[in-house]
Amino acid sequence: GDMRFDVTSVVDLVSKLRTDKDIGGLCGRVMPMGPRDNFSLVEFYQKFEYDYAHLFQKTAEDTFGTVLCCPGCYSIFRLDAVRTALDTYESEAETG
Repeated sequence: GDMRFDVTSVVDLVSKLRTDKDIGGLCGRVMPMGPRDNFSLVEFYQKFEYDYAHLFQKTAEDTFGTVLCCPGCYSIFRLDAVRTALDTYESEAETG
């Protein structure tokens, strides 16, 4: 889908990563964009789905005390934090 980034939101992510060395990754909230001049049922459903999933995911993350997932479309990671996790989670891709 279409996406538009606000420069200040990207700067905010980078700034937070620089000021708190304990953070391994950050993500911004994304919402689907559709045509501005008419109603789109698909866009309405996507927005509902994003909000619904966001509510439950953030509640679970708060309960567990950690972030469970940073969506790839609007995330930033500290390379050192990712490197330490690679030994545990990396594997060869399987074809088939």
